[in-house]
Amino acid sequence: MAKSSSIPAPAWVWCSKVFPLSLGWLLATHWTFLDLPYHWDELGQFVPAARDLLHSGAVVPRSTLPNVHPPLLMAYLAGAWKLFGFSIPVTRVAMLMVGAATLTMVSLLGRRLSGARAGLAAAALAAVSPPFVAQGMLAHLDLAATFWVLVTLYWFLDRRWWLCAVASTALVLTKETGVIVPLVLAVVARREKRRLLPLALPMLALACWLVVLRSSTGHWLGSAEFERYNVDEALRAGRIPLVLLRRVYQVAFANFHWVATLALVAGRKALGPGWGPIGAVAGACVALHSVLGGAILLRYLLPVLALFYIATAAALEPVSRRLRRGCLAVLLAGLAVSNWWNPPYPFGYEDNLAVVDFVRLQQQAARWAGEHAGERTVTTAWPLTDALTTPWAGYVSRPVRVRAVENFQPQSWKVVEGDGLELVMLYSRSWEPKRGWQRWPPAAGMLERWFGYRPQISRQELMARFRLRSVARWERRGQWIEVFLR
Repeated sequence: MAKSSSIPAPAWVWCSKVFPLSLGWLLATHWTFLDLPYHWDELGQFVPAARDLLHSGAVVPRSTLPNVHPPLLMAYLAGAWKLFGFSIPVTRVAMLMVGAATLTMVSLLGRRLSGARAGLAAAALAAVSPPFVAQGMLAHLDLAATFWVLVTLYWFLDRRWWLCAVASTALVLTKETGVIVPLVLAVVARREKRRLLPLALPMLALACWLVVLRSSTGHWLGSAEFERYNVDEALRAGRIPLVLLRRVYQVAFANFHWVATLALVAGRKALGPGWGPIGAVAGACVALHSVLGGAILLRYLLPVLALFYIATAAALEPVSRRLRRGCLAVLLAGLAVSNWWNPPYPFGYEDNLAVVDFVRLQQQAARWAGEHAGERTVTTAWPLTDALTTPWAGYVSRPVRVRAVENFQPQSWKVVEGDGLELVMLYSRSWEPKRGWQRWPPAAGMLERWFGYRPQISRQELMARFRLRSVARWERRGQWIEVFLR
């Protein structure tokens, strides 16, 4: 821990200064996104679940497929809508407040471990990190879960056991996989047996939620479909090492993280024994999300990335001022650029600001459909199907008639009868760079076998198969959406 000649300010004083600065930064950098319509899992899961809670008090969703995710974040959103009205800007600001709280906890935990300067440096890294920038405005569970992970660790290091237990209980009621954190901390504190009782509280809370879910749906995980995709398919032995490799890449190398990794390797001696619980939690989270989960989403690793930035700032503390500032400048610049630079391989649009391009394109297409589709049926794939039929999502003022295909892979079109097609909307549903490594035959075979990935149908093939002609097209930074008329 860094030494200081002065007594550090109390935690609440520190937070009262950092939180307003963090919120101001997030509002300033996200101001033009406050009206961004709902995207992907927001549209399909979390916002409908929160609306069910708001309108009927249902903790288990009714208007969307129920799953194992607990209701704490949905309750938070429902509370915000109850106070300020249901609207997209209210949702975005509510999530930015969670983001500001998370940045505050990054700085506070960093200060606790390595001093004020390291805490502020870690918060700065998180503030410009692409996944934090994108997730800071989206109604997903992972940013809130990251906040509670950091609070749990802070109270654990302070040996405030009951406060640690309350924070970890909030964690598991935000996201069920957060239970790995109190489990790991219980192992770390196993020699102090009387201290283990508080850490049983989150396990009890999660068990109660699972009983409620089982009694309501008949499934421990909410639905058979959710269980099949996130457990059965994920637990294939050949898939796990590949996912683990990708997880290591996402943490240690992507988005210029290789600079931070080099700093950590060079300054690892600055991380003393007190970092044991931090490393144990980070390693357990990486391992868990390499085993469970059908989608390899970067947002699942937000708690690990927060701890990674804290450790990076700590590792740079002992070095000279010039070297420390140089490393931080390169890393900050690389992270900032990565918000707009898309990698030459498939990635999730929500991993950086590509999510804005995706949503704005869908918004343009939905506006066109509202003006020109009339009584025609639009054939397309989710999430555009929901965007066209759900006025509260921010895309259309009234529903458009749609016909859904499972996805845009060629086999999904084999069951489509051409006589029933009127309008077709094809779009870049996944990032498929023309020279990406996914086109290399060995990589393509691996992706298809273990992850079900295949390139989507080309516009030329679609037009030829169903005798279509293009009537509209929009493009943004490598993404596109095109409308075809039969």
